[in-house]
Amino acid sequence: MRKFIMTLLVWGTFMLSAAAQDRVISGRVVNEKDSPLDGVSVTSSDGKGGTQTDKDGNYSISVSAAAKSLVFSYVDYETTSRAIGKSSTINVTLRSTTVSIEEVVVVGYGVQQKKSFTGAASKVDAKEFAQLVTPSIDRQLAGRSAGVNVNVNSGQVNAPARIRIRGTNSFSQGLSPLIIVDGSPITTGNLALISNSNGLGDINPNDIETIDVLKDGSATAIYGSRAANGVIVITTKKGVKGRTALTYAGTMGFSSAMKRFDVLNAGEFVAIANEKFINAGQLPPARMDANGTNTNWQDNVFVDNAPSTSHTLSVSGGSEKTTYYMSLNYADTRGIVRTNRNTSYRIRANIESEATKWFKIGNNLAVSRADDFDQNNGSNALSGAIVGAIRALPNVPITSTTHPTGYNISPTANALGAGGNLRTIDDNYTNIAFVLDQNRYQSEQYRILNNTFIELSLLRGLKLRSQLGVDYYTDNSSQILDPRHGDGASSVGVIYQGQQNIMNTNIQNLLNYNVSIGQHNLFFTAGHEIQQTTSRFFAAQGINLSDIFYLKENIITNTAGTPSISGNYTKSAIESFLGRVNYDYKGKYFVQGSIRRDGQSSLADGKKYGTFPGFSVGWRPVQEGFWKNVPFLNKNISDLKLKASYAVVGNRLGGFPYLSTYGSRPYGNVGGLAVAVVGNPDLQWEQSKKYNYGFEMGLLKNKLTIAFDYFKNDIDQLVL
Repeated sequence: MRKFIMTLLVWGTFMLSAAAQDRVISGRVVNEKDSPLDGVSVTSSDGKGGTQTDKDGNYSISVSAAAKSLVFSYVDYETTSRAIGKSSTINVTLRSTTVSIEEVVVVGYGVQQKKSFTGAASKVDAKEFAQLVTPSIDRQLAGRSAGVNVNVNSGQVNAPARIRIRGTNSFSQGLSPLIIVDGSPITTGNLALISNSNGLGDINPNDIETIDVLKDGSATAIYGSRAANGVIVITTKKGVKGRTALTYAGTMGFSSAMKRFDVLNAGEFVAIANEKFINAGQLPPARMDANGTNTNWQDNVFVDNAPSTSHTLSVSGGSEKTTYYMSLNYADTRGIVRTNRNTSYRIRANIESEATKWFKIGNNLAVSRADDFDQNNGSNALSGAIVGAIRALPNVPITSTTHPTGYNISPTANALGAGGNLRTIDDNYTNIAFVLDQNRYQSEQYRILNNTFIELSLLRGLKLRSQLGVDYYTDNSSQILDPRHGDGASSVGVIYQGQQNIMNTNIQNLLNYNVSIGQHNLFFTAGHEIQQTTSRFFAAQGINLSDIFYLKENIITNTAGTPSISGNYTKSAIESFLGRVNYDYKGKYFVQGSIRRDGQSSLADGKKYGTFPGFSVGWRPVQEGFWKNVPFLNKNISDLKLKASYAVVGNRLGGFPYLSTYGSRPYGNVGGLAVAVVGNPDLQWEQSKKYNYGFEMGLLKNKLTIAFDYFKNDIDQLVL
């Protein structure tokens, strides 16, 4: 019994002693912006205790006397250790190990810290317009970047904007900037056969993380033959390691014509029209009908408060090894002309996985469908939507109880009905209401943008990245012109069905090496790139339809008196070798040099290849000792960088202009050949020599930034 009691006393003393040595440490963990961090791992140095912070950044941990410090670790933040001592409360601020998007510039084939970037570029914050009602991002670039001119010369919701970076750079070759999405070039512009369409409309604005506009030659020269008109680099959102985030973004808006045309009402029109004829000694033909008709045709053509809406549901997150971002989007945009509409369905999935410390793989996939509805937009066309709204007579009705169609149409079917007038409208202008209701201009488009890459870390600072980009576009367009009136009347009905496919593939192999020797930092890039574009198109058209029944969804065999077919096939390719060296000394002296050699299939042997060099320098005097010794400068100017650059860039040609080619031509009812193009084998690369000088200044601790650039663009060897 005595032994048992002694044993209990020993164990009790040991437990009390152990309990006396353990104590509780609590505190709060925040980031550099004083925001709480949820899920930070807090462990004792002896490895016997551990916990995590809650959503408010608070933690509480029990530690033993053997624990000398606490270790705080969190993804994308520096691991921090704090000595315990006699403290019972330890608050910690963790510093991020990632560079914010505001501090980097996405350049050709990589990123570069903004402070060491010596070219001319600007960053557009996608958050500024992600919540705006817009079918594509190109229209929202206007006014957001100096030197970038954006014009939308059409009120149609699906028409692409005209983008010019630092002016016009060619007579007859490409004028639009090169668009890069997640490292791969994409096809842009108006792609559909019938209606207006926008190649950039296939990218959901809510999926965009950053937009960088590269303007001067040194920034764009790495793209060589495609960089004469500047480069716009779009980076889509990626997942972030940590807790899964589910986000919904919805917008709704309305569109109306800012101002309608001021036209005569029925009474004014009758008076003015008759005065004209009376002065000419003729019988006045204009009459008010028995109903006193006063038609405002603009009310039939235009829509007030045309609704537009967009809905995006996205999910993002990731683990230590894999990150993901996925989104679904539906957007419907109505135009101010009642038949104009764009409906889009877009899906995106961006996934990256670091399988090992030396192997990384990723895929960015975007799939979209767009339905574009349009109308005859000819400014002088008899059935043009706008001209019809202001040219139709106000003293005649839209509808008719006597005409078989139910619309007010002349007996000859080629003009708006006369109503109470003694004659029909001049020049045979049509009943625009019938045209908008019965004719069809429609395109159904599908797009796949896919970018797959693997990245190998071969040695410290040495990485090899291989990337395959695919841009596949297909369009099924249809046009239907009713034979009873309007554009299809003289042809007894027209149906057109067109199909086209555009396949653009891009293969890149890039080798990047970063090395630091003391205060000297060197960044090397070398690469090889192949791009190939294949375009196929065919169409069938039927004129003189046997019955209006066949003006439906598709052209039908043997339903047209005059059928015809057409088609085309083009293929082009470009091969490139590129290299770039960036040098940075102490964060105050910068030198960058790049060179690219491009070969294009559009030029003859001996002239296929062009060489495009770029060079730039920069200096940050704020890093010099003398600057810090001048209180006024050091206090008021937080950053200053002087820079200069020179580069030669090219403008890619299209087709095979160096070849004399033949095409099929009928000779009576016999097929034959005829000269199609007279080639010029002496054609050379169209080039631009670009100069840029400027500075960037940060005031009030960089809360205010001033950037100035003087540039000169010397366009040489123009091709007409």
